[in-house]
Amino acid sequence: LRTGADRLAIMARSAAGLSPAVHTFLQRLGCRWYFGDEDWEVIPQARDITVALDVATQPDFLLRNITSGTRAIAGARDMDLWSERNRLGSGIRGGIHHSYSGFVPDALFKEHPEYFALKDTNKDGVGDVRTPAQPCTTHPEVVKLFTAGAVARFAKEPNLDLLPVSPNDGTVNMCRCERCRAVGSYSDCAWLLAHQVADAVRAAMPRRAFWIGFYAYGVVSTPPRLKAEADPNIAIQIATAYNRVSVDT
Repeated sequence: LRTGADRLAIMARSAAGLSPAVHTFLQRLGCRWYFGDEDWEVIPQARDITVALDVATQPDFLLRNITSGTRAIAGARDMDLWSERNRLGSGIRGGIHHSYSGFVPDALFKEHPEYFALKDTNKDGVGDVRTPAQPCTTHPEVVKLFTAGAVARFAKEPNLDLLPVSPNDGTVNMCRCERCRAVGSYSDCAWLLAHQVADAVRAAMPRRAFWIGFYAYGVVSTPPRLKAEADPNIAIQIATAYNRVSVDT
């Protein structure tokens, strides 16, 4: 945001940054959108506007959003507008959410139960009951479903920026089979799969810009102990609720 003699410049590094730049300027003029309804809008009235600005900012996070019942109550369109006005979200196409079932649907459980998690029901760290709630992330055929599915999705949608590879909701159902336990914690297993998917996409599309989204939530909110370098193609979204320390840490 920069002012000069009879001139106001609102600039952004990309088209995606222009809306946050405009709304940053409006907030400096006193505009507020506390909730989606017009009753919660504050739009100052002024005949003349005088400003002197020389501001250059950059967000600390790749993207931000709020998950709440507001979207269901107000409607997705209203929530999107409210988010834009409050500089939430981003110009990134795609989002991070629970997504394992999109790669390994639970309909496969009847034919391939071995693709799914051995849940630890005894709380002794060892899986003992097979469940379709989560896949076994270390099963070789499951890894193939994820890597092939991710490559196909990026090939089909050339404008897609971010693809989530995150456990289904109910992370306590994740696998504790012998192979998964050898990898490490719940977080280690989920992280390993995200890295494998990122590697596969890079190999198939070496010039493609992309992110694999990982949702740090539930038992996978505990930092992984996996010995792996930070991956520039993996974006982490930290949840601020429903997190817990894994029972195996």
